[in-house]
Amino acid sequence: MSDTKITYGLKKLAYSKITTGEDGKITYGTPKMMPGARAISLSPVGEDVPVYADDINYVNITSNQGYDGDVTVLGIPEDFMVEILGMTKDANGAMIENADDAKSAFALLGEFSSETALKKRFVLYNCTAGRPDFAGNTKEESPEATEYAIPLTASPATDTGDVKASVVGGVDANAAFDGWYDAVYLKQEAGA
Repeated sequence: MSDTKITYGLKKLAYSKITTGEDGKITYGTPKMMPGARAISLSPVGEDVPVYADDINYVNITSNQGYDGDVTVLGIPEDFMVEILGMTKDANGAMIENADDAKSAFALLGEFSSETALKKRFVLYNCTAGRPDFAGNTKEESPEATEYAIPLTASPATDTGDVKASVVGGVDANAAFDGWYDAVYLKQEAGA
């Protein structure tokens, strides 16, 4: 983040379901909020592979396959369970997980804070979620909220190869920052 020393906090997580048309064109649904964000921890996937020639490391070929890790939340919205995890809500309101549930890809949006008034918003363009933890805790003298870890893989977008984007804002007017949750941000060509 520009002119900031530290980044902390995670809030305003949202997801946007990906739809792939018959022509292979990717479209993103309107972002939906996922309240209760606790943590996100994603490690890079891919590596630099040295290629030797002329008795030196001639060039490094980079393989960027995105990120892999977990997002931790206090609750999982039913819409996310149905739209992204492929679960079914039956006529009685019971949420049914089936061995054949078909998952959907999505973009993940969120925001980090800093020690200044500036904030950093991000989008991971092509995510898939694993099955979340199934957990609960007994109530003791000081009750603790149960957290749910959702395994997450963030891959390059199938149409553009973009993995993530971020923008800093929150003080001055910034169209990208201000409209971040209206629609998934797409790269703008220079001069556009």
